[in-house]
Amino acid sequence: MKNFLRILIVVVSALLLIGLVACAIMMTTSYKPESIEQAKYTVIEGNTISYGDYLDIITWNIAHAGLDNEKAHFTDKGKGVEAIESEEIRQNLMGINETLNYYNADVYMIQDVDTKSTRTIAINEAENIKNQLGLNYAFAYDQKSPFVPYPWPIQGRIESGNATFSPFIIGSAHRVSLPQTQTIFPLKYSEPKRSMLIVRNPITDSSKNVVFINVNLDRSKNDDQIKALSETAKAEYEKGNYVIIGGTFNKSFNGAQKNINDKSLWDPQILTDYFSNDWEYIYDDTTPSVRTLNTPYLNNMDKVNTYTVDGFICSPNVKIQMYETVNEEFFYSSHNPVHLVVKIER
Repeated sequence: MKNFLRILIVVVSALLLIGLVACAIMMTTSYKPESIEQAKYTVIEGNTISYGDYLDIITWNIAHAGLDNEKAHFTDKGKGVEAIESEEIRQNLMGINETLNYYNADVYMIQDVDTKSTRTIAINEAENIKNQLGLNYAFAYDQKSPFVPYPWPIQGRIESGNATFSPFIIGSAHRVSLPQTQTIFPLKYSEPKRSMLIVRNPITDSSKNVVFINVNLDRSKNDDQIKALSETAKAEYEKGNYVIIGGTFNKSFNGAQKNINDKSLWDPQILTDYFSNDWEYIYDDTTPSVRTLNTPYLNNMDKVNTYTVDGFICSPNVKIQMYETVNEEFFYSSHNPVHLVVKIER
């Protein structure tokens, strides 16, 4: 009995020590961005936007090319962490690039793009997509952690963020921090630090810009992030700029249908309106934009929930021409792309 107790004490002590070391690593290596930073961006060559131009825009959360229709994930009570086969990652990324090229858009606002993560075999997906599209791009980190020790098997290094691609000259590109909604110790040190990737593209013969704000908000019950987003966007509009917000809001657009097969899973709150009535909320109610990851989507469509949490919010001076959620059946990602065409009028 004494031997058993000694062994038990040793095992418990070792586990506590491992836990403390893991917490210490997360705290000391935690990503600590400034409130406003210049984003990484490259300009090969480019044109300016002109009044009267139609802009074809795609927003797509690619789920780091690791959550295709055959994957489940622990965040939604699914069994599995990520796609672990390198060939799966490469095939998904190839399919994502083919889809983006097919639509031949002017602007691509992409979320959850890995640059150097264990889960995606350290492929720089932002550079990969840039090279495939041959466009200028800007990138801002949402997560930059050398060690995420949960669940099991551990996720390891995660470096991920949002990227905006276009053929236009970039006047400026900044990463602007959003309020952090994760406050639980020690998760707050390793969870994403959400941000707005704000890219300003100048308009020909004008002092105004078309401002693209690329976001991937938390699954949170509070509205701190959408409030901060609305304040930034309205300030840009008050300057006379044309504001297009695209991305994953992780809240359901008001009036959008929800397909709920499992009530125990994540159910996004309604996206609260912090913009004035003349701002446009752009979403397609006929095709869901995201699925839950409790089980693979393939052959289990009746077991997952689907929602509309991806789309656009546009300032009143942006003229909406058409929009649709592209039904990719979550083939390469747990999100479907959303397609928008606008006109920039003087």
